[in-house]
Order: sequence, then structure tokens, then C-alpha cells
Amino acid sequence: MNGIYQEIPSLSVDDIMDRLHSANSEELTLLLLGLTELDDWPWVQDVYLKFINDKNIWIASAAISGLGDLARIHRQIGKEHVVKALTDLASSRKELIGKIGDALDDIAIFT
Repeated sequence: MNGIYQEIPSLSVDDIMDRLHSANSEELTLLLLGLTELDDWPWVQDVYLKFINDKNIWIASAAISGLGDLARIHRQIGKEHVVKALTDLASSRKELIGKIGDALDDIAIFT
């Protein structure tokens, strides 16, 4: 990412699904950051869980942050499943431990 503020796109679910498969890494990162506003939190959660393991640190970070934001905004999340996925990820991606810790804190506080 270039460190310059970029507006997060507001899109329909159909547009999002199309873009998830065709976006470059920067577009995908921004797209992931904007998903928390959608009402279908279980669908958004599943999308984030698909991307937390991405090799690109920005994409993985956006998905991890999104899980925490999802818990904070919707006050709902598949807690056991998400906590296990994040905990497992922490053991293999040490560079994401801070981001994972923040998401786990949000999940613990808001759900």
C-alpha cells in the first residue's frame, strides 16, 4: 500500500463477488476493508476467513482487521471458529501477531 488515504469502495454483494476474483492486491485490500458495512455478517466473515492466510501481508492484515471490525460493528461473529482460525494463524505468521491480537481483543470485547 502506498500510505496515501484511499476511499473504501461501497459496492453490492454481486460487484464484490466479481471483484474478489479479479482485483489486484491493492484493490483487494481496499475491498476487504469495506466489507464490514454489509448486513450479511456471516457471508463477510467467510470472505475474511478465506483471505487471512493470503501470502500478501496487506491482504491478510485487511482480512484479520475485518474480523475484529465485524465483531465491533455487528456485535456478532462465529466466535469459536474465528478465534481458532486466528489462533492457528498466529502460530505460523509471526509478522501478523499484533494484528491478530487486536482482532481477538475486539472479538472478546464486543461479542
